[in-house]
Amino acid sequence: MAVQLVFDYVERHGRLYPLILVTLKAREELTLYALVDSGAVISLFPEDVAHAIGLDLSRGETLYLTGVGGYIKGKLIPNVKAIIGEFKLEIPVVFVPYTPIELAVLGRKRLL
Repeated sequence: MAVQLVFDYVERHGRLYPLILVTLKAREELTLYALVDSGAVISLFPEDVAHAIGLDLSRGETLYLTGVGGYIKGKLIPNVKAIIGEFKLEIPVVFVPYTPIELAVLGRKRLL
């Protein structure tokens, strides 16, 4: 069975980024574009997204992540419900105050 996922591209700072629609669910749900980053181990979403879907970040584990943009402090929620195309899964997400490229980042990790 073939699965087709639809990507869009957005230009930021003179570069094109591949984006895909992702729906995150908790008490509420929110659909937004996320950067598909095969080099990212874990997904990063802005804290505002967690608040919009009703996630309590105080229950998350505090992590300090490193990457091209340097260090960033975030809260790990290990089992966020996500819908990507026709796939319904739970993914670990680190919610951060900002992302260096101003986009949510969809990483490779599915389960912790």
